[in-house]
Amino acid sequence: MKKDILKGNILKIIFEIKQADSSNCPSNISLDATFFELGLDSLNMVALIEALSNHFGKELNISLLFDSNSNTINKLANHLYQNITNLKPESDVAKIF
Repeated sequence: MKKDILKGNILKIIFEIKQADSSNCPSNISLDATFFELGLDSLNMVALIEALSNHFGKELNISLLFDSNSNTINKLANHLYQNITNLKPESDVAKIF
């Protein structure tokens, strides 16, 4: 799996979550901004971690989104790439979101 695909998928989930709760997602998103800086509240973060857990078929802990090693889109994508991307073939990853 390519990290860029994973980053794009995380970003898409964030957009979908923000639209679902009627919040405006910033138009200029930094991949290095924390999830709080992107406007996600605790309920949005639960939705994000659930979506990722469902995709990878592995229970991910919500604390992952608060950890300084995975609290941005770039850092989270790197963490997932290094730790769990081998659970699904690359062709499935591109289709899921």
